[in-house]
Amino acid sequence: MTIRRGSLYAGVFVLAVGVVTLADSSGSLDRSTVGDAVAVLWPVAVIAIGLAMLLRRTSASLPAGFVAAAAPGLLLGGALVAAPSLPMPCSPSPRASTTQTQQGSIDGTGAIDLHLACGELRVGTQPGAAWRLDTTDGTNARTAVSATSHGFTATSQGHARGWARGLAPVTWVAILPTAPALDLIAQVDAGRGTLDLSGATLRTVDLGVDAGDLRADLTGATLDRLSLEANAGSSTLTLPADSFTGDISASAGSVAVCVPAGLGLRVDQEASLGSIRFNALVRNGDTWTSSQSGATTNIADLRVSASVGSVTFNPEGGCK
Repeated sequence: MTIRRGSLYAGVFVLAVGVVTLADSSGSLDRSTVGDAVAVLWPVAVIAIGLAMLLRRTSASLPAGFVAAAAPGLLLGGALVAAPSLPMPCSPSPRASTTQTQQGSIDGTGAIDLHLACGELRVGTQPGAAWRLDTTDGTNARTAVSATSHGFTATSQGHARGWARGLAPVTWVAILPTAPALDLIAQVDAGRGTLDLSGATLRTVDLGVDAGDLRADLTGATLDRLSLEANAGSSTLTLPADSFTGDISASAGSVAVCVPAGLGLRVDQEASLGSIRFNALVRNGDTWTSSQSGATTNIADLRVSASVGSVTFNPEGGCK
């Protein structure tokens, strides 16, 4: 019997993909660990293919071929496991939409949690302790809002991920108070978010975008801790001028960061198949500053990572 090595290697490749995805579906794998492994070990697949080509006319050709087929299969399976979950797709709605308004005030410190999938989020600020949320839901879409004296949580139907037909985009307009100190979470999946947080008093800000676009302006805000994660999406961020700490991550996405004059950056950076660029900034010791600012007393300590993505400080054209 003649064995076709091409079919044999193809079977090994498919088997390797299946083993990884089966292990994930059974809950045996940690997706973040798999993602880190894929980002670091992908050259192994290239090396395995090269060795198989070198050894194809030797007695080691068969085992080398197995390795050359299995390594890319494991890599592809790992990439499928580590890839961000796909948010619900949007489709235009021919039916009438439903609009609701909810409002309240915050007593003491507050917490705001906004998680929108499929649609548009617009956030602004106003003086005082009062907040307001206007929601417009389309076909098969519903916004759930839970409010207390310390803030509110809003979640769109698309937050439950998966594929569904006829899900129309939702639109949220949120007005947040500037008087109380806030913990803010804003996640946009398969949509667009525009956040103008000017003048806000913020303890923590946790921003995320999956397969969408997010623009956040923190000019004039005070901030303790910032987190921004862009997965298969794009984000534009204007930093506040005061000191804070934060994490910025781009995974198969892009982040543009505008740094105000007078703010220095201490950056712990890591790029895996990605890039981190500092435009119009100069390095003085362990701090990046604008060339016009000179010495500064306000420092942002940032951890920045780009995995198959890019983070650009002070992009050409600004953060519009």
